[in-house]
Amino acid sequence: MNLATSALSDLARRVDQLLDRYEVLRKENIVMRQHLLQAQAERDELRNRVDMAAARLEALKAQLPADA
Repeated sequence: MNLATSALSDLARRVDQLLDRYEVLRKENIVMRQHLLQAQAERDELRNRVDMAAARLEALKAQLPADA
């Protein structure tokens, strides 16, 4: 095996490693995006629940007798 063939083999191996790493990162990215969407939906739901609770508290507060 001459130097050029060895260099090409080494380069091909490194390209394969990079492609493998790219695929792993791409899959991780997909999973992370799904988790982000789920977290955002949960945040929105919790924010809505807090807003509804605040509205109920304000309604109860309005029913309290005024201070003398």
